[in-house]
Amino acid sequence: MEIIREKTAELNATVAIHNSKLTEIEENLDEVARQLEEKTTGEGGIGGNGPIIRLKEAIRNLQEELSQMHITTCLLNHDLLQRRKTAGNNRKSRRSSKKKLSKGENVDTEPFLEDD
Repeated sequence: MEIIREKTAELNATVAIHNSKLTEIEENLDEVARQLEEKTTGEGGIGGNGPIIRLKEAIRNLQEELSQMHITTCLLNHDLLQRRKTAGNNRKSRRSSKKKLSKGENVDTEPFLEDD
């Protein structure tokens, strides 16, 4: 029975030593966690996912803006082509009417005659 008491005392002493080491390790771990928290959330820190989220949001905003600019460019290009087409048609019709007037063809003189 004495041997059991001695073994129990030895094991209790070993457990106490390991408990003190465990407490010391936990304190060190808490200190490291606190320091890491200060570095990541403090001014100028890396702040976890915050910068990544802001960067992704900025990229998304730029993509939306680029898409809007592309649409605007396409609309302006279409408008310009329509105006060129209309201007070209107007020039052709003015040229043909000038030719007809110079040749004296199809000139309606009635609106120019006055009733006396």
